[in-house]
Amino acid sequence: MKRLVLTLVVVWFSLSLPAQDAAVNAPDRPLNLPAASFFGPAGGEKIPEDLKRWIPWVSEGLPDALAVRLHDDPATRISFWPSRLKLDASATGATFSLQVEAMGETWVLLPGGTGRWPESVQLDGKAVPVVARDGRPAIRVEASNRHTVSGSFAWPELPQQIKLPPQTGLLALTINGQVQAAPTWDADGTLWLQRQATSEPVDEDFLSLKVHSILEDGIPLWFETRIELIVAGKSREETLGSVLPAGWQLAAVGSPLPVAIDEAGLLKSQIRAGRWTITLRAFRTDSPESIAFAEGAAPAVADQALAFRGLPEFRQAEITGLAQIDVAQTQVPGEWRSLPVYRWETNAPFSLVERVRGPGERGAAPIAIQRSLWLDEDGKALTFQDRLSGPLREIRRFDAAEGHLLGSVTVNGVPQLITHNPDGGAPGFEVRSPSLDAVATGRIEDPGTSLPATGWKADADRLGGTLHLPPGYRLFAMPGADYTNGDWLTAWSLLDLFLLLLFTLAVFRLRGFLAGLLAFAAFGLAYHEPGSPRFSWLVLLIPVALVSVLPAGRWRNVANGGKWAAAAILLVSLAPFAARQIQAVIFPQLERISSYGGWRNDYDGGAAFPSSAPIQMAENMAQDSASLRKAAPQGGKKLYKDADNLKADPKAVIQTGPGVPNWTWRT
Repeated sequence: MKRLVLTLVVVWFSLSLPAQDAAVNAPDRPLNLPAASFFGPAGGEKIPEDLKRWIPWVSEGLPDALAVRLHDDPATRISFWPSRLKLDASATGATFSLQVEAMGETWVLLPGGTGRWPESVQLDGKAVPVVARDGRPAIRVEASNRHTVSGSFAWPELPQQIKLPPQTGLLALTINGQVQAAPTWDADGTLWLQRQATSEPVDEDFLSLKVHSILEDGIPLWFETRIELIVAGKSREETLGSVLPAGWQLAAVGSPLPVAIDEAGLLKSQIRAGRWTITLRAFRTDSPESIAFAEGAAPAVADQALAFRGLPEFRQAEITGLAQIDVAQTQVPGEWRSLPVYRWETNAPFSLVERVRGPGERGAAPIAIQRSLWLDEDGKALTFQDRLSGPLREIRRFDAAEGHLLGSVTVNGVPQLITHNPDGGAPGFEVRSPSLDAVATGRIEDPGTSLPATGWKADADRLGGTLHLPPGYRLFAMPGADYTNGDWLTAWSLLDLFLLLLFTLAVFRLRGFLAGLLAFAAFGLAYHEPGSPRFSWLVLLIPVALVSVLPAGRWRNVANGGKWAAAAILLVSLAPFAARQIQAVIFPQLERISSYGGWRNDYDGGAAFPSSAPIQMAENMAQDSASLRKAAPQGGKKLYKDADNLKADPKAVIQTGPGVPNWTWRT
């Protein structure tokens, strides 16, 4: 019966009272409070006359019925909210006062401890006993709208320190009549009194504010905001601005400082010197047409970084109305850096658009890679230029393969900053647009005997490439490709192989094994060389064979004459061929690029390989993202909200990479 009546009373409280500010009052650890708990205790004057007579009976045995429960620990309750603690200390003693808003019968800790016990403690003007709770002074208070606690200390001289209650958020300290703007206050609640005389001049009030948010798709939608504070100056209460877009319900708050959030999403905090992080989580169950702050609201910052975590198992969705930015040039939390990040000017709305309902296509989207490689004149290194294109279903990072020194990257015509992957250090870049059109250049300093096919740590749906060789080099073979053109091995056709075997077999039958082996090697190596007298050799074999089988007489003389005629023709064609081969060995740049049979003619006199010294190509190693600027409070600074919320560093260096050769020789 008591439970039923208590439920009716609580329901009446929640329906009849306007919601009050939410407050978090435990600076020694972050608190996460449920949205349903963001209201204060009901005042007795709000309870209808018919229910007032039930209050003593309902409250009996339930001293903390209206206490706030923690969402992640329902067994833990917060029964009171303390206000600013006023402490006036002198050489002979001190006085203190504190207002407490109690939501149930509870213990309230007081300043002091062993050796410095408070005296003359009063609750609402009446003397109350002080008892020890875990070695700390405390008094018992009953549920009420507000209590005033006061007391005093007596000591022969001003002590060095005194303990404060851990729930204290704001402190007004006066020592020997002088107001202390910035008390020396440790995280464990130790207040230093004697340090004040020797402390450095107090900085003026300073506040640096950075805001980062993430939108998480799903049912419901989640919106998390992290606020990073750098505070200097005295302890004070600050209105930080609106931090929740319109229509979102606050679900949890994590803060080492006392904070308050009203229904409009306006955030207030009792701040003190130091670095602090406040985390807010909100949700909504509907699908909003647009996401924006309420009209007339004053957002905490003018712009902020917004990350988006999609849920591919649920649907394919994307953010529209915002520009994507390079995550390497922001200070978003580390666990968000693999997600698409947008620049949100908080005075403008954006939308979450559903593209495909359901899981959609799985797996990586097909990527096409077209490679161009230039071999150095000394044959020890390569310059590459890769074009990557195709649609993307999600954010992707492309890391260069082992041995590839990435020099520069442009995506959709915009130069990109090359960063190192933290999982291995490979240089690469990220693409956050739905389509990929990237051009990457770099160097391969030690190609070895084989090269990665794609040049990237990613699979390709289509792959093509062109290898540019300088004078003096020839590509023997390129195994593994579906189709190749220009290498020595694939230049052989069935007819070419038949003629080679025919010539070798004929020489073997006429002159023996060693001559046949020599003919196979010489004829095969020279067969596809420009100007090679291959048919002259075949013509010479006919009269040589006839001379060896015809008996002495007229016909043998005719065959012998034909042999010498064929030899003369061979000599006439062989002499210039040999001369060009010797010339090409000494001066490779003077080699004629032509082809017979299957060797493609890639000669272009207007784009020939230069005969000057080797081209010197500057090598620009991939750099890490620009280092984050560390903001620190300095003396003389006034109240300031950091406008550099997205950290778009204008000094960030975009790599230009090596020079790309424009010559063409053998390909």
